[in-house]
Amino acid sequence: MLKMLTRLSFLFIIMVTALYAETEPVANAGDDQTIYIQHDGDPLTNTVNVTLDGSNSAGVSCNWSSSSNRDNLEGCEIQLTLIEGVYSYTLTVTGDDGTVSEPDDVTITVVAEPNQIPAAVISDPGEFQAEHSGNPLNDIASVFLDASTSSDADQDNITYLWNQISGNYIDLGTSNQSSLSFNAPPGVYGIRLTVTDSYGDFNQYEVTITVNQALNQNPTVAAGDDQNLEIEHDGDPNTIAVDAQV
Repeated sequence: MLKMLTRLSFLFIIMVTALYAETEPVANAGDDQTIYIQHDGDPLTNTVNVTLDGSNSAGVSCNWSSSSNRDNLEGCEIQLTLIEGVYSYTLTVTGDDGTVSEPDDVTITVVAEPNQIPAAVISDPGEFQAEHSGNPLNDIASVFLDASTSSDADQDNITYLWNQISGNYIDLGTSNQSSLSFNAPPGVYGIRLTVTDSYGDFNQYEVTITVNQALNQNPTVAAGDDQNLEIEHDGDPNTIAVDAQV
């Protein structure tokens, strides 16, 4: 009889322990997450959607807290919209008897949207020759610079800006296109191209433009052939001159 009571007591203890184990709340905040913001060509779309998943916890209700969010978040699965940064969330679970689990933490790392710097390229312009106008003060050359091969590896839209950085001042005219045309007198000029993508990242390219003097031929001197002239006898010794043409 005593052995039977002992066995029953032992089984009762096992059953109570098992029942307690089944009802004890356990928080499972899931694995740490690293999420990358995808490049989409729009710098204003810099967020990602993140799920806090405590569905593998044991208990009847979930509560999330974070030092960066003063409000507690109720529910085992929480949808968040986050920007670049590192976030830590703590999950606790409440059992059906009101007991609260030990906390479990999860870290969410949101990596900034990647962006590649655009490439600024100016095709080799060579040298330029001013055109002969008859007045050296008016001699100019038509200069053309081509940057149409500039590009962005992310296929983002790019803008152009041309500036003069050295030499006597010249009017560049329209300076926000993929090419640049202007007139310049003989001289040496420094030109800078800045290519900027939609994220504000930029690259620059500089060229030196040489405008050579206009071609000019030396003048020709033609005095004509040598001449032999004879003063005709007129009986007047004072008339000793003769008309000549040069």
